[in-house]
Amino acid sequence: MFREKNTYKPAVFYVHIKPGNPETVLKAIRSAWQQVAGDALFDYSFLDETLNDRYQEESRLSTIITYAAIVCIVLASLGLGSLAYLSSENRTKELVIRKLFGGSSTDILYLLAKDFLQLVLLSFIIAAPLSWYFIHGWLQGYAFRIHISVWVYMVTGVCALIFTFLILSTTLLKVDFMAPVKGLKME
Repeated sequence: MFREKNTYKPAVFYVHIKPGNPETVLKAIRSAWQQVAGDALFDYSFLDETLNDRYQEESRLSTIITYAAIVCIVLASLGLGSLAYLSSENRTKELVIRKLFGGSSTDILYLLAKDFLQLVLLSFIIAAPLSWYFIHGWLQGYAFRIHISVWVYMVTGVCALIFTFLILSTTLLKVDFMAPVKGLKME
């Protein structure tokens, strides 16, 4: 496709100017624009302000994601704690009888934690590839790309398992400090 002379309409120019007073340079650029483009709209912005605005949007998005993650973690912890409490309430007699017949606290903790830790591990196995896929796609939109290492996911999975174990341990403390007679009378 060939263009005839004088049919070129410029759209965007980037001009590097020295810091200081840009008004004189902007007047010179405006007059040169009018000579080249005629009555076409002359609109300008400073690149550093444009980039700052874009990073402000990223900062706001980061804040929103952080608060949403905190709310999700708190809700998940409350749900996990509630399920652990309900499970120990339903199995109080069993746990107290095991304790009376010489079962150690670690055996009882293993009994309580086995199902919960399997569910947390399964959810991690499902969530890790999905999060990698979405985060990888989001990071591809940037000029400078980083790659998320496997250790980030490993640390996250281990932290989730430890957190689950700690929540279940608090439930075990209730059974450990309960009087056996009181535990056997519970319905």
